[in-house]
Amino acid sequence: MKNISLVLTIAALMACCDKDNYIDSGIHERKHDCTIWEYFQTDHANWDSLIVMIRHASMIKYFDGTNKDEITIFAPTNHSINQYLFQTLDDNGERFYEKVTEIPANECREMLLSYMMHGKKFLQDFDHEVKGTLTGGTIVQALSGIDLRVYRITSTFYDIPDLGAEKLAFQAPDDYIGTVASCNIEMNNGVVHSLDATCMFTKL
Repeated sequence: MKNISLVLTIAALMACCDKDNYIDSGIHERKHDCTIWEYFQTDHANWDSLIVMIRHASMIKYFDGTNKDEITIFAPTNHSINQYLFQTLDDNGERFYEKVTEIPANECREMLLSYMMHGKKFLQDFDHEVKGTLTGGTIVQALSGIDLRVYRITSTFYDIPDLGAEKLAFQAPDDYIGTVASCNIEMNNGVVHSLDATCMFTKL
């Protein structure tokens, strides 16, 4: 009986969650019978800026199956890329770039490669972080050559440990922490882990 009461209480709390800071990026099917490039075209509300960046960096072949290699990408949504545009400032506090195509193409390429890995990598392929530390997880090499510490974390739900959703995150060499909003979105030629809207897409 106590277990039933706990479940009902949690369900009620979930229904009452404050959504003021929630950005709806849609409901994601886990398996899509298409390429990653085709998948991005289906959701311009989230991926428009990324599509422009991939074209600008001449990197479509990584995503449309031309390379024949499977990849995994921590993919930045429009929110993440817009943060980079608005927060990359000169000494006078003016924006360096007004739009994605003003960012040097080689810079776009280097940034994108730092968020990409060889092969299909799912949440369950990575180890858990050691709680209360910045250790644990799995070290993987991005296509840019840098090492990323990719790890799983189990969140607390209303002060109840390990009852919340299991999430995916990664740490870059300069201690940049990237968190994932939606993971394990699989296409024929790879996997997309969508970055949380609060994460700024930047150089790693």
